[in-house]
Amino acid sequence: MGTNRTHRFGPGSLESIRLIEAPAHHERFQFERTGHRQVRVEGWFTVYCGMGNEHTERIKSPPVCLNCASGEGLPIGFVLGRSYLSDPAVLALGLVWAELEDWFDPCDDGQEV
Repeated sequence: MGTNRTHRFGPGSLESIRLIEAPAHHERFQFERTGHRQVRVEGWFTVYCGMGNEHTERIKSPPVCLNCASGEGLPIGFVLGRSYLSDPAVLALGLVWAELEDWFDPCDDGQEV
């Protein structure tokens, strides 16, 4: 059995986010796939809207399999490149942005200025 790893980040946009890395489990057979890892992000992320306001959003992504066949579990539009695998901060930010893809700015009343 592999172990979980948690990445925490220093001051900056990811300071309230943690990246959790764990062994990927095969759902059908309930066993751990050797070498396959899944990641997810949890925490709070501050979004700055067009009006200059701060909005703190709760982030909790579903697990994403890093090196499973055909990218199973990847969010729609999420492209996993080599930089994601080598830099936990880049990976975490990519997962955060995937979670915020449908975010709506509460300060936007739909009228153009």
